[in-house]
Amino acid sequence: MKIKLSKYCDFCFGVKRAVRLIEEALDKRKEPLYSLGPFIHNPRVVEQFSKKGLKTASSLRDIKRGTLVIRSHGISPDVVKKVRASGIKLLDVTCPNVKKSQKVAGELARRDYKVIIVGDKAHPEVKSLVGAAGGRAFVVNRPQALKKLKLNAAKAGVIVQTTQSKSSYLKILTRLLEKNFSEIKIYNTICEDTLCRQEEASEIARNVEIMLVLGGKMSANSRRLAEICRAHGTPTYHIESGSQIKAGWLRGKTCVGIAGGASTPKWIVDEVINQIKQKNNTRKR
Repeated sequence: MKIKLSKYCDFCFGVKRAVRLIEEALDKRKEPLYSLGPFIHNPRVVEQFSKKGLKTASSLRDIKRGTLVIRSHGISPDVVKKVRASGIKLLDVTCPNVKKSQKVAGELARRDYKVIIVGDKAHPEVKSLVGAAGGRAFVVNRPQALKKLKLNAAKAGVIVQTTQSKSSYLKILTRLLEKNFSEIKIYNTICEDTLCRQEEASEIARNVEIMLVLGGKMSANSRRLAEICRAHGTPTYHIESGSQIKAGWLRGKTCVGIAGGASTPKWIVDEVINQIKQKNNTRKR
């Protein structure tokens, strides 16, 4: 069995930074350390940090004292104000690329542009961008949804979730440019790491018989990697661990490709490779 491994199979820069800062805080902590929701979208890594002492809270009401980690996806400025008013300390591990997007969203809103965010409305990063825009943004995740957008010759400013696919963004922009606006500013805020992972996964998927995408099921960038790979007609499986690999997937195959999401650590990649080798050897005996 030949394995083609993406060059981008490890944490991205933003996740590496978040992990390092949280590990340092856990080593020094004297009070509880909380994350409002999972600090990254990888349940196995979140579980690992839970054992080290990082608690995951579902709401601010669950936090009475200690430090709140602003997770890598960022949070709304309004939430930050509430936390500070409550006396709870903050540890900001927001991805620097998300920070840049928040800054753009805030600046557009202050200059009276209609802020349009291309992304998934329920994703925590998009929620933080809406908050940065003062709650007055229009969120769209597919071209058809633009039918609800009324610009009426207004000024428009467009940003995109950092983990969106470039092709999806371009399709929405093409439709958006047909709207009646007086001025439009377009920002490509897709993370460079995301683009590299997508291009690499696409290239591998074209040249293998089966594709494994490693990442949390809630990970937007991992789901998009899987969509990109499937678009080539390559059988693609989105998994979180090596134990999820089924022997039938590998039957009759001689070449498998592996791509990893931005919050997938190298140790999970190594685990999956070992599982493939074990299943392949078992089948041959």
